[in-house]
Amino acid sequence: MGAITTSTLLLSPELRGDRTTALDEQQPAADRFDLDRWLRVLRRRWWVILACMLLVGGSATAYSLTRQKQYTASASLLFNPATIGEEITGVNAPVSNDPARQSETNVKLVESTDVAIRTAAALGNRLTVQQITQKVTASAEGQSDFVSVSAQDPRPSFAARLANTYAQQFIAFRRDGERASFTQARDSLQAQYNALTPTQQRSAAGQDLQTRIEQLNTLAAAANGDVSLEQPATPPTSPSYPKTKLNIAVGLVLGLLLGLGLALLMERLNRRIRGVDELGQIYGLPILAEVPESGKISRDGVTGVATAATYETASFEMLRARLRYFSVDRVRSLLVTSCAPQEGKTTVAWHLAQATAVSTHGRVLLIEADLRRPSLARTHRLEFAPGLSDVLSGQLDYIEAIQEVAVPTLANGDSLQRSIDVIVAGPIPPNPAELVESRAMTDLIARASEAYEFVVVDSGPALVVPDALALMSQVAGVLVVSHMGGTTRDAAAQLRDQLDAVNAPVVGVVANRVKGAARSGYYYTYSSTADS
Repeated sequence: MGAITTSTLLLSPELRGDRTTALDEQQPAADRFDLDRWLRVLRRRWWVILACMLLVGGSATAYSLTRQKQYTASASLLFNPATIGEEITGVNAPVSNDPARQSETNVKLVESTDVAIRTAAALGNRLTVQQITQKVTASAEGQSDFVSVSAQDPRPSFAARLANTYAQQFIAFRRDGERASFTQARDSLQAQYNALTPTQQRSAAGQDLQTRIEQLNTLAAAANGDVSLEQPATPPTSPSYPKTKLNIAVGLVLGLLLGLGLALLMERLNRRIRGVDELGQIYGLPILAEVPESGKISRDGVTGVATAATYETASFEMLRARLRYFSVDRVRSLLVTSCAPQEGKTTVAWHLAQATAVSTHGRVLLIEADLRRPSLARTHRLEFAPGLSDVLSGQLDYIEAIQEVAVPTLANGDSLQRSIDVIVAGPIPPNPAELVESRAMTDLIARASEAYEFVVVDSGPALVVPDALALMSQVAGVLVVSHMGGTTRDAAAQLRDQLDAVNAPVVGVVANRVKGAARSGYYYTYSSTADS
């Protein structure tokens, strides 16, 4: 800290608490959702994302494992358009110049109901025509003359048999149709030839008819339907349905997307402040300390900054140092408040007073001005009376209400004894607001500021009772304590507006109960090695 001067800190808008500058430079945290916030959401909501992935992925796995396996076998048909028969019969079949349309036509021909009927008969009617149409599909192989016939069945061997039988029956169907066409053309030419006279039959025209009749007989005998079985189906070795690996992968991806969406929705609906940066952006104030979430802090009573430098106590030492260098002369009395109860303002005030006493060796006074819900006496085993309410009601001087609390510590291996003076709240009065706003309270803070090097006033929560607002004009500085994960963005914004309205001398914010506070931070590492 020796390299940091008071003037340097006072010239920094972020450290001097220039709320207008900080808010002008950045949008409100509630309206921003950059990469850093995304990462924070992932860290906080990882369990939601993991649960969604496990749920959806597990459902996909269960679905795949409970489905009956289906095997698909495919046979390949090759269409061979021929024109010899057309030349002989004199009938030109329509031919499409669009390959895609021709492929679609071939597929429709393969999926003919007549072929399914012939296939059912060839299989001995083991399957109905409807079952065959459900099990067998045809698809074009690109824009070529190939058509794939695929059959699906729980039995790999039967799937191959079904695909081959269907393909063979289609070939037979096409062959029979073509043969019938040639036979019909032959019979028509034969009738023409029989109608000729013997002389006409011996003429060139008659001989040409005779030749064409013989050719049609030959074509009818050799007809194959202009389609052939190019690749027969073989029994598949792995099931085509369900696609277990693919289903699991898709389930995990969908679960991930669902988890991210749900995490984002929960983040939007949850108004609690979780990021330290977000806290500073809302208040437009510097974060003077990040107090880690630790049971040690809440359990340490009289020995708050006790025997050794730890990452818990180091946060209060850092708070004390930053307050000191913030303005050495101005902040001699400090009011500690928060938005709501249970945010840790009393704990922060207690440990700050102890850290100041240990570090500066000066006189420190802690005043419990929360007359509605006092807790210092109960928490730290102090006398409940006399207290502040007795002083403000004129029953005794404040010096008579002081309780000295020892703060043991270690320095350079020698045991030293430090202490702080504490004025507890005392008996709960019927009119706490009137006492806090009284002239007696103003005089008390003024006299204490002259007698002590540092006065810490623990007030009630500013958004719940008006006591804290009344005290803000009587102290040199105000410190706001915010419970990370407990304070809402709306409450913080409301308190910020109230502080602005009364022109409170706010010096900064303490982020309390910060989860995962780094134990290996600079100040912790430095403190841990200072004695070595």
